Amino acid sequence: MEIENLKVKKREQKGKGSSRRFRRQGFIPGVFYGKGEDSVPLVLNQKDLEKILQKNPSEHPVMILEFDNGGTGGIKPHVLLKEIQHDPVSGKMLHVDFHHIDITKKLKVKVEVVLTGKAKGIVEAGGVLNFINREIEIECLPLSLPENIKVDISNLNINDTIHVKDLVVGEGMRILDDSDVPIVSVTPPHVEAEVKEEVPVEGVPAEAAKEEGKEEEGKAAPKAAAPAAEEKAPKGKK
Repeated sequence: MEIENLKVKKREQKGKGSSRRFRRQGFIPGVFYGKGEDSVPLVLNQKDLEKILQKNPSEHPVMILEFDNGGTGGIKPHVLLKEIQHDPVSGKMLHVDFHHIDITKKLKVKVEVVLTGKAKGIVEAGGVLNFINREIEIECLPLSLPENIKVDISNLNINDTIHVKDLVVGEGMRILDDSDVPIVSVTPPHVEAEVKEEVPVEGVPAEAAKEEGKEEEGKAAPKAAAPAAEEKAPKGKK
């Protein structure tokens, strides 16, 4: 992995007003911090960061911060890009967090899962793909941090599932998630239940036909009982 230098400046001005001014000028406010260290507010050129991300599209790339105004006493720290906050509407970068790391020590970080290939169960049987977990947590040295974890789903048939234990990662990496956690599966195609519709009487709405049928049943009952009520006693008997 090639580590890029990112020029930053210690930020003296704080608050929402100054942050908005920085963004209008093409800069992004951010913060640099580490375990047991005081956080350092900073500001950087957005285009410089975008160039690094184009070369290393990992969600958490490693880079070296180069302070123009001696923000860390002349030291150029290795950092992990921990988070980029974006505007929910425009998608523009709003704020950046950098975590100070030691490149000789392993770190824990979540990595994106990327699916490759086309599952047999979908192509041949019309199955449905269920992408259950889109990232996993791994432990590795900073310079071994992968851009993502690729998972080939080509051999997945109906009712097949790929779990964490089925994933293959590079040497020196360790997956921290439970081995039985599902990543992706293929399920049978959805079959819609057949709905039986009642056929209405010609020229009569369905609901009206139901009510009419009930009325006819009510009328028919007394007629059936009428002959028994009308029977007369035999002649000569009182």
